[in-house]
Amino acid sequence: MVLSVSVDFGDCLRPAVHYAYQRYFIEALSAQPDVDVRFTPLESRWLATLLDHRVRGAHTMWTTLAEYRAQHKAIGSDRSVRYTFRFDDQRTLKVIIDPSDTRHVRYPAGLDWCDLYFKTNRWCHEQYPDKVRPLPNANGTLDRAAIAQLARLRNVERSRDLLYWTKIWEPGADTRAAHYSEAATHAVVEHQLRLFEALAAVNCDKDLLAVVPNDLRVISSADATRRLQSCGVRCQSSWGAIDTQRLWQGLASAKLVFLRPGNHLCLSWRMHDLLAMGACVLYDGIPQPRWPAPLEAGTHYLEGGCGLAADFSLPEDWRYAALGSKVAALLADPRQLHAVRAAAAAYFDAHLTPSGIYTHLVQTMKASLPETHLSRPLINGTNGAYASRGLPQGF
Repeated sequence: MVLSVSVDFGDCLRPAVHYAYQRYFIEALSAQPDVDVRFTPLESRWLATLLDHRVRGAHTMWTTLAEYRAQHKAIGSDRSVRYTFRFDDQRTLKVIIDPSDTRHVRYPAGLDWCDLYFKTNRWCHEQYPDKVRPLPNANGTLDRAAIAQLARLRNVERSRDLLYWTKIWEPGADTRAAHYSEAATHAVVEHQLRLFEALAAVNCDKDLLAVVPNDLRVISSADATRRLQSCGVRCQSSWGAIDTQRLWQGLASAKLVFLRPGNHLCLSWRMHDLLAMGACVLYDGIPQPRWPAPLEAGTHYLEGGCGLAADFSLPEDWRYAALGSKVAALLADPRQLHAVRAAAAAYFDAHLTPSGIYTHLVQTMKASLPETHLSRPLINGTNGAYASRGLPQGF
């Protein structure tokens, strides 16, 4: 049994950023009544609380303190949050949670330090050291109230056939040099434009919105906007008035929600939200990352057969045309759409709630330690107490 967890931000140059990405996992630990979660350095706990309450200046304050500490510790590059789990037999396990979007191990120093390295976007066909284990990519902005709200959206009427709202993403200069050729960078953007063009050709009640940032490089923002608008796609340069609430309401209104991979072909936070609200997701292709409980195409989501390859090469032209035909066929089968929505919600309740994440973490640690390390049953949460508040089972 886990008695306590130390969450160490001491070597992070950007602790507020790290906290945002680690927040859901920390919540999963903190929700366990018998687990004592402690932050180090000492100021990290109250600074994290200030961030949770959106207190102005908290981000800057935490960063300034981290930079001051780094000068005295000679920390030359940003490092990961480090977790130390202490069990009831007083043994400890050192753990890294790497929530980065890329397929690569983000923190080599953390990999050397830890006993287990959990990676949220662990690709199924990549080679990793034995200690690197998969973990779902959980949305760090969600708290209990947000999860309850998403769960209530499962009952919203799906009045629109198809919805696709997304930002056109281009690899930044910092990542292009390390992981992207010029051809790959072009393919990432071109693929997103072609997806919109294919969906725009479908004869159905659809809502297509592209957020086209002003700083695209491989194609000018003006040219991208003209190309999309010519086929009927709404374009804007930022999310603007579309806040989280409006985004969720829009997603929940559609019988079929189209989704592309997130940055660096990750399984994005958007997928987490869509599963929570029981949406029927049509993903462009088979996701490259593999979660511990695999998302099954045709069960938890639908697959469009039109995704980028692992080397970022574009699908054949015919696949974009076939995507439109697939959308039309799916919309003609409401029973399948309903079945996928139900399975998506069930997947979230079983695997993606904070207690589901906690159970996976502890079960993985248990499997890596001798049986005597964990002598008491796992904590599975108090489902009944939360059910009355409208939360999904397992939270």
